[in-house]
Amino acid sequence: MNSVSTALGMVMALCLAFTAKTIYDYSGWKWKVRPWVPFGLGFLLLCIFVLLSWHLDQSNSVAQRALERSVERNDTNAITTIAAAIQGQQWELKLIELIGIPLAVSLLTTALSNKVDHEYGAKLLEFEKYRDELAALAEEIKGLETELIAALESGLRGKELISRWQHVCFLNRRLILKLDRKKTFEPLINSNLVRDLDDSYPV
Repeated sequence: MNSVSTALGMVMALCLAFTAKTIYDYSGWKWKVRPWVPFGLGFLLLCIFVLLSWHLDQSNSVAQRALERSVERNDTNAITTIAAAIQGQQWELKLIELIGIPLAVSLLTTALSNKVDHEYGAKLLEFEKYRDELAALAEEIKGLETELIAALESGLRGKELISRWQHVCFLNRRLILKLDRKKTFEPLINSNLVRDLDDSYPV
């Protein structure tokens, strides 16, 4: 019993040491872009701790029956040894319940939280790029419209004027098509964490 308890204690210590090492190596932004690391680690530790808890519970039941038989035989040495083993197993069970399983669950929740944060960050970067593209296109259209008006006022006519007008119309259609993409960012906009585009680009 003592050898089994010692072995289990060593396994738990190694698991905790491995967890600490992993936390040190993948802390910060690395976990943000690799949420599968804490998720896989948390799932593995949860399985290990659940199996250890089940094994200790089974061993404790066997030890309890052995203790009862030793009490019936009045075997003092056996009673002392088995009682110490039971106490050690109970301590290991408490360690698993209070530290091991909560640690595994916290890693799983950290993984899910990091996954959401990473996806939100990627979507935010995509939205910022989209907004910059709209701003650049709107600025280009504004400049070309100003040039077109100036050309009309200067008396320009014919194919060149028509070509300029067609180019402005083409860019306006592109802007409208780009604005249609806004629905892909509606969850982000509805969260009120970014400014809407309607007031900025009234096409």
